Amino acid sequence: MHYSLISGVRHVIIQRDMVGLHAKPDPDSTINAHAEAGVVARLGKCSAAWCQVSRDGRTGWVPKAVLWGILEGEQRD
Repeated sequence: MHYSLISGVRHVIIQRDMVGLHAKPDPDSTINAHAEAGVVARLGKCSAAWCQVSRDGRTGWVPKAVLWGILEGEQRD
């Protein structure tokens, strides 16, 4: 594969259907949008249990357990 075809941007796949994208990494925070199972989203920051994802101009926090493509203990700033 040619180097110019590879992006350094991380992506993840949503594994559960209709996952809420929360305003904050808190299950009680406002849900801004929902993502269907199989959606490929851009990966942002990650804490121990939550990751920030974005897709089509919508951004939110989801539990790390619903994502494929990030390790359980991995954290990102």
